[in-house]
Amino acid sequence: MTSRIRCSCGRVYDPQKHTHCPECGAESAVESVVVSEKVKPSAVPEGKLESKAEERNKTLQPSLPGFAQLVKAVPWPVFAGVALLFIIILAVSLRHRNPGPSQASSETGRESPPTENSTPTPPAQASPAESASGSPTAPVAMANLNDLIVGAGQSGTVKLRPGLYQGGVTINRPLHIVGDPQNSGQIFIQSDTKDVIAVRSKGVVIENVQVMFNGTGEAAAISIADNAELQLDGSKIASSSSYGVTATAGASVKATNSTFSASNGTAMQLGRQGRGNFTQCNFTDAQTGLRVSNGSNCELHGCAFERNGARSGRGAIIALTGDKTRIDADQCRFASNPAGIDTADAASLALTNSLFKDNGISSVQGNSAGGLLQVKGSAFAKLEGDTFESNGQGVVATNGGKIEIDECRFSGNGLQTRGELILGCMTIAGNGQGSVVTVRNSSVNTSASYAVGVVWSARLDMEETEVSGARTVGLLVGDRKGLPATAEAKHCHFLRNTTGIGVCAGSSAIISDSECRENSEGAVALDRGTRLNLSRTAMIGNREHGLCVYGGAVASAVDSQIENNSRGAQSGMQKKSNMSGTLTLQNCRVAGNQVFGVGAYAKSQLTLTGVTFEANGKTNIYRESGAIVQSDGEAQASNEGSDQSGDQNQKRKKPRRQSDEDARQIIRRFFRP
Repeated sequence: MTSRIRCSCGRVYDPQKHTHCPECGAESAVESVVVSEKVKPSAVPEGKLESKAEERNKTLQPSLPGFAQLVKAVPWPVFAGVALLFIIILAVSLRHRNPGPSQASSETGRESPPTENSTPTPPAQASPAESASGSPTAPVAMANLNDLIVGAGQSGTVKLRPGLYQGGVTINRPLHIVGDPQNSGQIFIQSDTKDVIAVRSKGVVIENVQVMFNGTGEAAAISIADNAELQLDGSKIASSSSYGVTATAGASVKATNSTFSASNGTAMQLGRQGRGNFTQCNFTDAQTGLRVSNGSNCELHGCAFERNGARSGRGAIIALTGDKTRIDADQCRFASNPAGIDTADAASLALTNSLFKDNGISSVQGNSAGGLLQVKGSAFAKLEGDTFESNGQGVVATNGGKIEIDECRFSGNGLQTRGELILGCMTIAGNGQGSVVTVRNSSVNTSASYAVGVVWSARLDMEETEVSGARTVGLLVGDRKGLPATAEAKHCHFLRNTTGIGVCAGSSAIISDSECRENSEGAVALDRGTRLNLSRTAMIGNREHGLCVYGGAVASAVDSQIENNSRGAQSGMQKKSNMSGTLTLQNCRVAGNQVFGVGAYAKSQLTLTGVTFEANGKTNIYRESGAIVQSDGEAQASNEGSDQSGDQNQKRKKPRRQSDEDARQIIRRFFRP
């Protein structure tokens, strides 16, 4: 390295070459400054090297003052533009390095899936988001349904994601509220003080949501009024108030795959000419599942009614009342309902291919129940192709009600009543003036008490029907505590009942082209004024009597068979002259009966015309002293004073089962002398 000095005059020179300053001639020891510099290549001439160094030194000396002056000289708009450019460059750089959620979703081509919870929890805030179709879509959060409806605009569609939404809204224009099927999870719309949704317009659709009212009183989860229309699909309506859904004043509701429940009231109510159409819907856990009144009409297709009514039997599965009120139901299921169906005041009900199973109540309270299906007050019900299994109560027409039953099957219905006549616990019953029950092409078996009966001026018409296995009476006509009733049966079969046919209390029955087979008692008629007419009817294989008439009753059998019974046909009671009866047999065949073919006891009458006898115990005709037996001469009557031979034959028979003995005691209590 070469050391140089600067003179006081400002000249820089090499002291090794110059002892004095080349500029002013001053000695080198005066005011010198050491400057270090790299040795330049020798190729550069010394003179040029010094001149370049001098120029560089001149430039460096005023550098700082020159830059400051330059900055001061630049106008302020230039600085603003540079700053703006710097901010833009910085923002673009940060955006590229850290994309936001919306940018990330657009880059991947899909939305981030929402978080699902078993119970929706409201967030700190919620705002609607636009879906791809432009309709407002609520986030997975708590939201106000009314805000979403207002934001629906002209599209008229509100899509809801899983979450909880505040109801209490009124809909005054066509609107479609739909739970987004693309998202899993539950969607709730709720209110605690007023109707969750009040529909006041046509064209309102609610789909895939759950509507809950948590309050009390008369408010409903959904109300439809003033000719409004609502369509429900895949929804669930639940209420803790008096009503789940109400439709009045010509309103209409159409529902598919939906559920209605109201733990303290009516799940679905149609009134004042309302209209309802329900397909594959459930009506559950309500005091009354469905109520239809005041000229309203309803259709049910493949619906289910379960657990409706109180445990005491109060309430109703369905209640319909009023002239021109009508329900048509097909392929429906009614199961585990404590209450029944109540049809009253000229209303109409049609049930087709439906199942009733395990309904009613079996406790002591069941004795006061009106029936599983009760039709009263000039109302009408038609049952076709229905099945009734193991129900505590039965089908009852009362106080002018009318029921038609066609191609139905009844099995194991009713309650054991120890012989007491309780109308609601019979399988099929008619009661009261103007009440009519018609049964065709059906079967009634294993009834816990009485199978089919009419009392108190009611009428029964039965055809092509089998009644079997009743614990008391298969067909009962009349109540000894009430007014006479009327029955007619054609082409019917009464099999293996305790009593096949029982007519009493001045009632009348006409049985034709039928049979009473293998009962304990075939047919019994008792009480003054009672009339039983049999034609072309077979009384075969009954353990006691084929036909028994006493207590002032009158019976006749024409063109009939009385075969293989313990006693064929009997008029009066043994050693009880006050229990006399009147019996006429015409063109009948009496054969194979164990004790006697026909018999008459004291003061009773027996008239035989064209009767043939064959192999009847020890005698074809038995006559107790004081009995009147008239015969056309083809048969001879024995006049022994007792039928002990028959009693001895009875003693040699196998002991009856305890259930048979109990059944006989029941019959004796009811048909008491």
